Order: sequence, then structure tokens, then C-alpha cells
Amino acid sequence: QQEAYLDSVNQLQLLRVKREIAETNQAIAAARLATETANKNMSDLLTQPAVMPEAPAGNNVGTYGEKTGTAQPANQNAQPVKQPLLDVPFTVVSVSMQLNRWSAVLGYEDKLYSVSLGDSLFDGSKVVSINKSGVTLMKDGKRRRISIQTTI
Repeated sequence: QQEAYLDSVNQLQLLRVKREIAETNQAIAAARLATETANKNMSDLLTQPAVMPEAPAGNNVGTYGEKTGTAQPANQNAQPVKQPLLDVPFTVVSVSMQLNRWSAVLGYEDKLYSVSLGDSLFDGSKVVSINKSGVTLMKDGKRRRISIQTTI
């Protein structure tokens, strides 16, 4: 009878431990989900396409510095026009240095790309420099500086 009692107590303790493990695993899963949701929200926030600033008259320059045409006189009665989006709106999400080597995370259309010096991107751009303030890309002999986005 004593043996049956001890066996029951052991089974009860085992069930309690299994329940605690299950609760801990559930809490870990909830924390991981919250972390990934926050990471996705941050990524979505930081990878929104940037709007190209309005260039002064007579200085029409495109994404990589190429001329886009001649300036037109301003129409006093014209409606405001939305600025065009950049051709390839990469956003610098983060930069870091590990073991004396810079790397960066670039965002483009809901995707993140981890890049290092010398890497080539899908649009033909090449990473020519990375530092604490951003990334410089080169495409068709023209340089394009992308500054890191501030979150505040």
C-alpha cells in the first residue's frame, strides 16, 4: 500500500513538472512571436519607399546622378505634384562592425539584405563603402550614398 502511495506521489510530481515545462514552453513561444512581430513591424517601418526630394530648377538629377532633362518654368496655377519614388529605394536598416569588418542590412520591398564591402546587389549596384553613417553603392560608374535611417 505504501509502495502504491509513493508511486502515485511520484506520478503527481512528474505531472506537475510536465505542466510547468509546458507553461514555460508556451511563454517562450509567445515571447518569440512578440519579438518576431516587433521585428517585422520595425522592418516594415524602416523599409518604406523614400520620396525623392524636389530638386531646384535647372538641376534635374536622377537616382545615380544622371541628367533627366531640362528644367521647365514653374506654372503659378499648377496643382502640387507628388514626387516620384526612387528607382531602387534601398534603405539602410543597420550597420555594424565585427572583427574590423563593416556590414550592413539593407531593406527593399519588405525584404532585408545583409551586405558587406564588395557585394553586388540584384539591381547591379556594388557596395563600395560602409561606415557608421550609411552605405555607398556604385552602379554604372556612379556613386549613390544611402544614409542610415533614424528611428526617432
